[in-house]
Amino acid sequence: MSEDKSISLELLNEVCDVMDDRQLTEVYLRDGEVTLRVRRESQTASAPSGAPQPAPSPSASTPVQSDHVEGEFINAPMPGVFYRSAAPDEPFFVNEGDIVSAEDTICLIEAMKIFNPIQPGFSCQIVEVVVENETVVEYDQPLFRIKRT
Repeated sequence: MSEDKSISLELLNEVCDVMDDRQLTEVYLRDGEVTLRVRRESQTASAPSGAPQPAPSPSASTPVQSDHVEGEFINAPMPGVFYRSAAPDEPFFVNEGDIVSAEDTICLIEAMKIFNPIQPGFSCQIVEVVVENETVVEYDQPLFRIKRT
């Protein structure tokens, strides 16, 4: 950020472009005394104020074939680093066999130092965790093989 502790229109435009590219609903930047928070209204019902906003619904729900394994998958809604828990010493959000609701956080994807909670958007059972913890994932990469409940 600039040394005069102000936010330039150019920086704001760049942040908005990143939000569009990554389909983010909120970005929070802090550099010393300068803070920038940009939020857009979500298309779905919003979470209570102050709660982390979930990332866009995963692009799953269509049956796909991955490495000769058939089934329905929850795919990454953005590129980034896949995390199965909120911290290394905490339990995984979900394990194989777990049944989750539409609003449950099933993993985090870190993109540009922002941890985005991923929710399935529907009730399902986790059949298989396809990705190893703390690995880089690409947009639309299968993360979980699931069975709708």
